[in-house]
Amino acid sequence: MKKWLIASALLFGQGFAQQNLAELQTEYQNALKTAPKTTGNSTWKSLMDRVEELKNQSPTPEVLQLRANIYSDVKWWIRAKTAWEDYQKVSALSADQKQRYSEALHNLAFTAAHRSEPDLQEALQYAQKAIEVTPDYYPARYLLAETYQDLGDYNNAKNAWKQVLELNPKDSKAQYFVNVEDRLAKYGKDLNQAFTRGYAAYAENQKGEALNLFKKTTELAPDFSEGWRYFARTAFELGDAKAAMEGYQKLTEIEGQTPENTFWLNYATEASQFGMDAVKAYRSGYTAYQNKNFKDAENLFKQATSLSPSYQKAWAWLGRVRYEQKNYSGAVQAYMQAVTLDPDDESSEYYLKLAKNRK
Repeated sequence: MKKWLIASALLFGQGFAQQNLAELQTEYQNALKTAPKTTGNSTWKSLMDRVEELKNQSPTPEVLQLRANIYSDVKWWIRAKTAWEDYQKVSALSADQKQRYSEALHNLAFTAAHRSEPDLQEALQYAQKAIEVTPDYYPARYLLAETYQDLGDYNNAKNAWKQVLELNPKDSKAQYFVNVEDRLAKYGKDLNQAFTRGYAAYAENQKGEALNLFKKTTELAPDFSEGWRYFARTAFELGDAKAAMEGYQKLTEIEGQTPENTFWLNYATEASQFGMDAVKAYRSGYTAYQNKNFKDAENLFKQATSLSPSYQKAWAWLGRVRYEQKNYSGAVQAYMQAVTLDPDDESSEYYLKLAKNRK
């Protein structure tokens, strides 16, 4: 009789647990559709509390799976990690479940690497575990490469970037770091960390932060050409022509007058004199002129002269495009400004005379 009562109680308990699980699964599906997935949301808080109670009563694979999914959905990563580990003890993970487990591990790695006092060894362990669970999990591969780089482990960083490229051959950051890793290795951990974080900030369009980090690399190693290159590029994109000119001057001193360095140094120098917007308008006008879009070219050259009335070259090209459109009176006006600003401009003086004769 006693055994029968115990068996009946067990069956009743199992049935009650199954009913609770079914209700909880239904509420979970509704929450996915209707409630914001945050730990502070009352619906999700209730689900978390109840699934923990159910797990303590009846830790079946179905309960443990639901628990892991709930914590993953609300991005409570440390709980999600533990929950997936508990589930893995009683059931093999599917490909999708491995992905969710790796997602939790990756986010824990990211947090460890980017908090105010980073723990790079902890980040490394989480990233490695995420890859162990899901070898082709791209975010973890990426973070692993960045973490090795921050640790100053250049050989492993280079190998990790190569593995990123195996997953995504078009990843420009991985391509870049595979090529420069050997150069970075000689400058040490502090510079490497500053440059890596500057590059990441630049890629995320946080250019003010990127500029400061690239500047730091040039202070740590004044002969580090990549630091100057990205400092100059970022300054240029922020509209700081003087800083860009400084960067390209230093880069030219280190690498010499390559066509690329010369082009950007001239651009930045001109922009520091006449203003970034005026030079952009002028250069866009020159491109339009080369493509025989004369009306667009005229408008852009005119815009450049309006932005910077002392921009002699823009006046000269405004005269030229008007002359070629047979607007001789307009050409005279523009060429007169060009000659006034630079009396030694023989070409403008010559075409000024021609335009006057054809008015």
